Amino acid sequence: MASGLTLQVATRCLILRRIPYGDTSWILHGFSRDEGRLSLMARGARRPGNPFAGVLEPLSLVDAMYVRKSGREIQTLTQAHLLHGWPVLRTDLSRMACGLCALELLEFFLTDPLPHEGLFDSVTAFLASLEAGHDAALGLGRLLSILGQELGLAPRLDSCARCESEYLPVNPCHSPSLGGILCDPCSQGARLSRLDPEVLTALRRLARGTRPEYPAAVQRGCEAFLYEHLLAHSRRSLRLEARELWDEVRP
Repeated sequence: MASGLTLQVATRCLILRRIPYGDTSWILHGFSRDEGRLSLMARGARRPGNPFAGVLEPLSLVDAMYVRKSGREIQTLTQAHLLHGWPVLRTDLSRMACGLCALELLEFFLTDPLPHEGLFDSVTAFLASLEAGHDAALGLGRLLSILGQELGLAPRLDSCARCESEYLPVNPCHSPSLGGILCDPCSQGARLSRLDPEVLTALRRLARGTRPEYPAAVQRGCEAFLYEHLLAHSRRSLRLEARELWDEVRP
């Protein structure tokens, strides 16, 4: 794209985070279905009576229009129409915390301006399920599994991550740095935790796209495994505040 070239872009976008800028504006971090990660400037959006008022909150899904100028990291938002604000979700602290976990994960891991349409659809479906009152923990575990697959970071769960052997114990060790579970010979001498067999079974079902019913302890085990696995492959350092809140208020 030539230097200085501008283009009007229309996209569907999930607001992940907003940061005050000056006295009247917001800088928005968003996830677009066909544009990927976005940073947008909403000028004047904090002024009373501005058309953006009540539209650009985190956990909002909007149809947006922005001006894209080559060479700029932050583009200028010109229009935004609210599609879903998930009002029921926002009235329940545990469900809101779980939804914010999804936004936090997207902001943490998505750094490229490339489309992730399947992931976008999965996230918005997850928020809709929270709005409808479905099991939050089940949905979050599935979303973590989808995120790993989308980023090419899905854990190896059916063979050894080191030697590829399929002869695995019922409670194998997990090596986040190697990308999955290990057979007994490959795990000897390593200070690694072993997976509960029920957690491993649930993780395999999640990886196949099912949403298994399982006890709260297994749900927590799946989440902990997937969080640890994904974070081991991140080069960023960030305190996951939404996850901390979710751990405090989850049912």
